[in-house]
Amino acid sequence: MSSSRSGSPQRLSRRELLQLGAVGAVIGYRALGTPATAQTQGPSQASVPAPPPSAFITRAADGRYTLILPTVEMGQGIATVLAAVVAEELGLAHPDELIVQAAPRAAVYRTRGAGAQTTAASASMYHWYLPLRQAARAVRAAQAASPPYSTPLRPQSIAPAGNRHAAQIAEGSHGYGVDVVREGMLHAAVAMDPRGTREPSVANTDAARAVSGVVDVVAIPGGIAVLARSHWIAQRGAAALQPEWPQQVVPPDVHATLFAALEASPGVAAIERKPATEAPTLDRPRLRTLSARYAVPYLAHAALEPLACTAEWQAARCHVWLGTQSPDLVARDVAAAMGIEADDVEIHNLPLGGSFGRRVIGNDVAVQAARLARHAGKPVKLIWSREQDLHHDRFRPA
Repeated sequence: MSSSRSGSPQRLSRRELLQLGAVGAVIGYRALGTPATAQTQGPSQASVPAPPPSAFITRAADGRYTLILPTVEMGQGIATVLAAVVAEELGLAHPDELIVQAAPRAAVYRTRGAGAQTTAASASMYHWYLPLRQAARAVRAAQAASPPYSTPLRPQSIAPAGNRHAAQIAEGSHGYGVDVVREGMLHAAVAMDPRGTREPSVANTDAARAVSGVVDVVAIPGGIAVLARSHWIAQRGAAALQPEWPQQVVPPDVHATLFAALEASPGVAAIERKPATEAPTLDRPRLRTLSARYAVPYLAHAALEPLACTAEWQAARCHVWLGTQSPDLVARDVAAAMGIEADDVEIHNLPLGGSFGRRVIGNDVAVQAARLARHAGKPVKLIWSREQDLHHDRFRPA
């Protein structure tokens, strides 16, 4: 049985239960702005206006094509799959004939209906399969009608390809946010309030400054940052701070408190099954009453690459290098913190070393790097420690 909020029971067949699970997946898509038609039709059936082809596909004088990838690669292989879609439509022999570049932050690359440029909910193929096919088809048609491409390019099926970045990943040359190097940059490490944005009650800044190679010690909202000549020196300086934070009352069992609140919520639906009234047959055996309760704790995303960001100010514009699932949100948060317009924040998006949703929201590292770069007057690269990444995560909801 399915209990509605009004408490009236409803019969629930096995097929309906499976459909209910599918509805849960659809809700995840709808949260990103997927049209309601997504519930019943695939990308090839959706009515999607064709984007400007040149925004996604360009052709150099040597004849090579470049795909401007509207989604970010974070290990899910989307750069490989979408390149195969475009290569097939262009009639290329292999996806590796395409050069793939990350898209800049621009409205044309925003997820349909979401109002933001984002990669999430395993929806990249759904959102971009048809627009990229349309763009490749338009490029193919234009070239077929213009000399010296009077011979029509014909789409062809291509053999499955392995991950286009596998070799670079294996040899360590696939650049991530932690790998960025800017001329004259400083390295930063931070000591942060473990439970909020309070200032430390005690911090040994003199000991931090005494570490050889430390350039400066800077107070930031919710913590203290150490600027140094290398990341290792910055970490040593941050460790020397030995900060103490104001006492805060925390429930002894946070998970128990949260689950108690969830169970008391009227929005929690219960699914029950009562024996059928019909007599059992071969097709309908007698049903037993089963009851089960499932709960999972709030968990950190624990991506392989910890949060990292490099920021540099050029005149009144802030340039930010990092891997993010939502460049629009990074620009918004940095702009709000620094008192500038979002258009004055230039996002250089890089491949992500895993994410699982970690880099959709929670742009503290970018805001901190921007603050420190403005203070130092130099590029600053900030890498959170593994412990900080786990402790200050935006935890997955239960």
